[in-house]
This record gives sequence, structure tokens and C-alpha cells, in this order.
Amino acid sequence: MKRWIIPVTYEVYGTVTVAANTLEEAMDIALNDGSIPLPDDPEYLDDTWDLAAHDPEDIRRDYNDGQEDGPEEEPDEDGVELVESFTDSNEFHFVYNPSEAFSWSPTEENEEERDPDEMFGFLFPKEEV
Repeated sequence: MKRWIIPVTYEVYGTVTVAANTLEEAMDIALNDGSIPLPDDPEYLDDTWDLAAHDPEDIRRDYNDGQEDGPEEEPDEDGVELVESFTDSNEFHFVYNPSEAFSWSPTEENEEERDPDEMFGFLFPKEEV
């Protein structure tokens, strides 16, 4: 299956701490001071997910190096392949095709086990040479 980069937009909500003499001054600083860091605890706002571009040819050209449509590529032998993996707030996420997801987060019991080969070796078996 071909991979496509699709630009998306969404909104998040968070809070920042601002030093100011008055609430109005703090609000002005929060709105207009470009040096305030992004919030550490953003929350996704429901129903804000959207495409950042809606013209398929713009997306093909600007994000996908002109990749053409075509026949599906053959999946791996078992029909499952890792599409994406990422970490978020000490939680590890794995997204597979067909649509399956797997998440893992450290607990006190397994926090020491940070070696990815030990934690996820069963997901990514090494080929014997």
C-alpha cells in the first residue's frame, strides 16, 4: 500500500503562566508575546481535526513529491506492517496496517526495562544472518 503525507490541522487547549501586574496585562502578554513556550499539557479540542489542504493535486505536489496513484503494493508475508511508531509523554505507540494499534507505558514494575529490544523484540523479530 502506498504511503501518503496528508497535511492536517487541529486545535489544542492548554494553559501558560504569565508574570504581569494585572490580569489584562497578562492576557495581552499571553496573546502577543511570541516568546512564551507552548503549554506542557495540551488537550485536543474535539471536532477540530481537518485537512490543511483540500486539493489532491496540491497535496500530491507539495507533500508527496508528485507520487502517482497506482496499484497497491504487496504487504509483508504476514499481512501486517509497522506504519508508525512514536513516543508521547513516556508512552510508546505503534500503529500497524491493517488498522491495529499497540501502546505501552512504563510503570514502577517495568520502568527499568527501557531497552527497546527487550520490550518490543517480539514485535520486530531480528532476521537471522
